[in-house]
Amino acid sequence: MQITELMIKLVVLLLPGIFSTFIIEKLINRKKMDLRTFIVSVIMLSFTSYLILLAINNIVRIIRYGLDNYSFKNIYFFESLFIENTTVKLTEVFSTVIIAILLGVLISNVINKGHFYKLFRDVIHITNKTGNDVWNDVFDNNTKSINKYVYVVDKKYDIVYGGWLNNYSSDPDNKELHLTNVVVTKDSERKTLLRKFEELYITYDKSNMSIEIDSGNSSNNKGDSQDKNNSSNDNNSYFKLKTDNTDIEVKLDERSKKNGS
Repeated sequence: MQITELMIKLVVLLLPGIFSTFIIEKLINRKKMDLRTFIVSVIMLSFTSYLILLAINNIVRIIRYGLDNYSFKNIYFFESLFIENTTVKLTEVFSTVIIAILLGVLISNVINKGHFYKLFRDVIHITNKTGNDVWNDVFDNNTKSINKYVYVVDKKYDIVYGGWLNNYSSDPDNKELHLTNVVVTKDSERKTLLRKFEELYITYDKSNMSIEIDSGNSSNNKGDSQDKNNSSNDNNSYFKLKTDNTDIEVKLDERSKKNGS
């Protein structure tokens, strides 16, 4: 394919959208964009960034010269699109890239905090969607999962891996957990100790596994004292996370943690 001057000009002009889209894709907890979504995002964010630059430039001119002496000033981006034999002003592209980066951070925050869906769900009342990524919401290290004890139940092999959650993967297609001070027991008989590990890496298989999260009192052998079948008389609450093939059972214990593990 022959690279023309127009193609080079378009790539340079769309750099702000490329930077902004890249930042959004890296910061939000969602699946990666397909090619069509990526191209649309680049074009829209580029136009938006240039429009913001246009507005800033003209607001500055109004402040500097006043409304009486103000005259509208276009930017080279729109001239480059619609007028032949025009050059790209690199200083304008650089300024727009800075705006696009800030715009990408702002959009990522709006998406991750759920503000977009809150507007249409709680204010305008036209949808019931939350837009939440449940995996990341449950295991978010900044809010819920620090100092929480996790039981990963392997239903296929009747095994429970109990340990303190140290880290997790935010990739929705590759769900991984890193546990410390791990106790391995049988699921059918939690008092049967099989092995202990200082650290354990687990790749979560949603078809055969469930996850229990316990923020209650710790003990030296945390996994031995919990039995999910006898929880009706304690202060724990349960909810289930629906996946394609199974329900992930998440157990939340609101009792205060004492002294760590």
